Amino acid sequence: MPGVLCPAVPAKRKAWTKGQLIGQKRPLLPKQRWAIRARLELAGYLRDLVLFNVAIDSKPRGCDLLKLSVAI
Repeated sequence: MPGVLCPAVPAKRKAWTKGQLIGQKRPLLPKQRWAIRARLELAGYLRDLVLFNVAIDSKPRGCDLLKLSVAI
């Protein structure tokens, strides 16, 4: 029946991105990168420091970075 219109279904909850800026974010400034590196090193998070350095220096995609593993 091409002439019959279905009523609109109301959303049960609001969209999770409603009211937020979406899209690409600004890159970290050099000062911010060194601050993150210093805090990770002082806290003793060697694994996180290594992964952060790899992510910043080689610029892999997020899916590639998730596949990495670090053995210390």
